[in-house]
Amino acid sequence: MISYIKPPKPNTEVFNKFLADSIEQNHYTNFGINHNRLKNKFIEMTNIEEVVLVTNATVALDGLHNILSTKCGVAFLPSFTFPATNQGCNVSTIMSNTRSGGSDIGRAYWDITADGDTYSVTVNPFGCINKPCEKPKTKYWIVDNAAGLVQQTKEWFNNGADAVVYSLHATKILSACEGGVVFFKNKDLYQEYSEYINFGYKTQPDGNRIAGIKGSNHKMSELNAAWCLMNLETVDEDIKARTHIMNQYKEFCENNSIPYIPSLQGFWLLGKELATKIQKFAFERKIDVRPYYQALPLTNNKCRVTNLFNENGICLPTRATLEKDEVSRIIYMLHEAKVENLI
Repeated sequence: MISYIKPPKPNTEVFNKFLADSIEQNHYTNFGINHNRLKNKFIEMTNIEEVVLVTNATVALDGLHNILSTKCGVAFLPSFTFPATNQGCNVSTIMSNTRSGGSDIGRAYWDITADGDTYSVTVNPFGCINKPCEKPKTKYWIVDNAAGLVQQTKEWFNNGADAVVYSLHATKILSACEGGVVFFKNKDLYQEYSEYINFGYKTQPDGNRIAGIKGSNHKMSELNAAWCLMNLETVDEDIKARTHIMNQYKEFCENNSIPYIPSLQGFWLLGKELATKIQKFAFERKIDVRPYYQALPLTNNKCRVTNLFNENGICLPTRATLEKDEVSRIIYMLHEAKVENLI
């Protein structure tokens, strides 16, 4: 079976090299040598100073929602494919103007309601900007870029985002095994959030700390930071391999006029009720293709965007661990499905 998800095996030699420093310092929780190394690495990669490392992206969004819940004019841009972060969205239409080829593939139109007014933003289901969009007319705009690359942060900031959250889950392009990272353009929000995730402690001018009204604890551990540092050493090779696979899928789709959404995290084919048609067909050929969150209960109407993508789209694996013959088998399966009028 060609599996959809198969994280690469860790380079234990490199991991142990970073871990040894934590062991030497007897520091395993957070704000240790690897935590600071990773934070500095992200600053170097993005030229953004306001960076916070967290246990995972979902709790980061939950924390941001918590500290912003009493403020006016807040808008969250979630990953459409993840119901846990789009429950609160007022979603209108989906997959409008979908066609093969061009930069507007798979555009989704989503309405943000803030302060009684509604504003429209154009994104694709992975949260990546397809073209410049107008910032919602709100005081705070928080973006969940999910499986995107941290190098995209400046693009989001240029389009008006105040904070961008990334997942560093084991299945993502860059992984901390479990973790996340938040970049801030809004420095006041950065300070407030940094205090919030550290139990709400506020440092006073005299150096003493007092507890704030709101506080939590979801800082990244030294072990997860070491894991991410290990993966950073090979992430460029991973991206190169995923890009090569994605381009082969794109060539097939464009040659056969099949709508698609290109992504390094999972390549989407689009079509009416495509998931039902193609998943069993592929499974019979020992290939795992899937709606993005097929195992989750998606009956809540607030998750209707997720539902629509899962019913009318299917993801092909783009993981860097795919062998050359496995990619060939997937593309041959697509040719067979085309002959059978399934796509």
